[in-house]
Amino acid sequence: MPPKVSKGKSNPPRPLKRKLPPGSSKPHKKKPKIEPPKPKPFLFLSLPPEIRNMIYGFAFIRPDGVRLVGQPTLPLPRSPKWLWKRKFAQHSRGRSRRVSAEDRLPVPFLGCCKRVHAEARAMLYSNSFVAEDMETLGAWLDKLGSGNATCLQRIRVRTEPQTWSPRVSTKVLEQQERYRNACRRVANLLAAAVNLESFKTIFYYHHKIKLPRRSRLKRTGRVTGWMGLARKITEALYHDFRPIYSKGLTRGRTPEELCRVLGVSPNNWWGRRQSLSPSTLTAREAERAENEVAKHMRLLLERNLKYRLHPRFRAQASSS
Repeated sequence: MPPKVSKGKSNPPRPLKRKLPPGSSKPHKKKPKIEPPKPKPFLFLSLPPEIRNMIYGFAFIRPDGVRLVGQPTLPLPRSPKWLWKRKFAQHSRGRSRRVSAEDRLPVPFLGCCKRVHAEARAMLYSNSFVAEDMETLGAWLDKLGSGNATCLQRIRVRTEPQTWSPRVSTKVLEQQERYRNACRRVANLLAAAVNLESFKTIFYYHHKIKLPRRSRLKRTGRVTGWMGLARKITEALYHDFRPIYSKGLTRGRTPEELCRVLGVSPNNWWGRRQSLSPSTLTAREAERAENEVAKHMRLLLERNLKYRLHPRFRAQASSS
């Protein structure tokens, strides 16, 4: 008998099994990746201002000052004693030229955001800066910018070995003129320093200084050789750094305040000058010469103010 066929019901077709190649295992289902929670950023600006100021102080304040080290350009000048030609300048701390990483100033910290830069730059540039020479200071100020220069307060400029001779030689005159050109460049860059309190130099001026006639101030009375030299050095200082003095007077600072901001080295009075009589000074006479610099500078600044009150100067200022 033939087999009975059920009516109305049919078996559904079974799904075909996918044949895997020999040697392969069954595919596993991919497990979802569990990513670790991202750490939240440290919100430095959420700290209280007092704590932020403490951090800025630890990072930027240097009680011993900050030394500015310059790198000479290549090729070097002919004279080995005259290397005032700098490519750039960088910060350094301490007396040793080899500075550890912990002692370096974290200047990139200022660039993390505008608010940190605005809060911390006043602390950084309130340090006392010591430059190797005038051109190193100029290279540093050139990259510093006028905005940061407004916070500078105390600067001291050393000098490299000077070629010295009582006679007026070509080398001496070239050295003196090159230094004064560097001073004029620094003065233009430093004119924005509204908080400048002290700018000291250690340069030894020669007694044969060339000055324009407009920088000279004639005073009545007899003057000795050393007092005449003090006035001449003061007039050179006033002429070379005139932008600093002019901007200071414009901002309302008095001649009494500005006359002692820029100072020359006491070595100018303690050294021996055979062309003057006497050739050396006592401690009391050297102090008188140093005070004469401040007095003569005050008179030069008062003359500047008097010229500003002239009707011709007022007409020029109003037209501009």
